[in-house]
Amino acid sequence: MAGGILSEQDMKDELLNRYSLPEFLLDRFFLSLDREKTFSSFKDERIKSYLLFAPFANVFHPESLSGISAPMRVLYTLGDSVVPPYEHALKLAREVKTAKVDALDFEAGHYVYLNKMTASGREALPECMYEEHSNINQQEIFERIVQEADLFFQTTLFTMP
Repeated sequence: MAGGILSEQDMKDELLNRYSLPEFLLDRFFLSLDREKTFSSFKDERIKSYLLFAPFANVFHPESLSGISAPMRVLYTLGDSVVPPYEHALKLAREVKTAKVDALDFEAGHYVYLNKMTASGREALPECMYEEHSNINQQEIFERIVQEADLFFQTTLFTMP
């Protein structure tokens, strides 16, 4: 993400403790990684600004985040229990001087950014993967995302020198 560098230990702790990934799967996962690419900077000079939704941010070294200079817009939902904003999105607000961070909704969860789940998807996946709540207007959230993205990229990519 934008020049951030992953912390292997923080990533292991997060996967093991928060997500209860069994240790043997965790070991296999880390053995499968290309360590040189995974734990190096993600900076790409071609990318001029970053729009992030519910970013998995607390596994990055804070000093690598503080070096990010490209404009960054971070959107999250307060009901996100998968990637809690107080540990992730708001970390970016503290560490990245160019980050502008806002909540899209107070109740919606992590998967509100995805399309409605099909019937076969509801049968195959646990409810936490599709979080259907009748009190959340997903279309309204999608429209806000489009407005936020349009405004952000118009002001960060298409400004005249």
